[in-house]
Amino acid sequence: MNVALPDVRRDLGSTPEALLWVVNAYALAFGGLLMLGGRLADLIGSSRVLAMGLALFGAASLAGGRASSRARPSPPVRS
Repeated sequence: MNVALPDVRRDLGSTPEALLWVVNAYALAFGGLLMLGGRLADLIGSSRVLAMGLALFGAASLAGGRASSRARPSPPVRS
């Protein structure tokens, strides 16, 4: 997450204060989903939750790979 923040700031023109909201939203979503996954593992078993998570990740990766984008690529970063 922190690696992408400079690019988000540059591409979207965000302020440093707005980037703090991005980090906080990510942390809240991650924590909430972690608790949900733990509860699901308690209810239906950890191996089933792992299999469902891997299937969901694979489906999302496939959908992302097949998506087309007409967006202009970012210019190379000069150091």
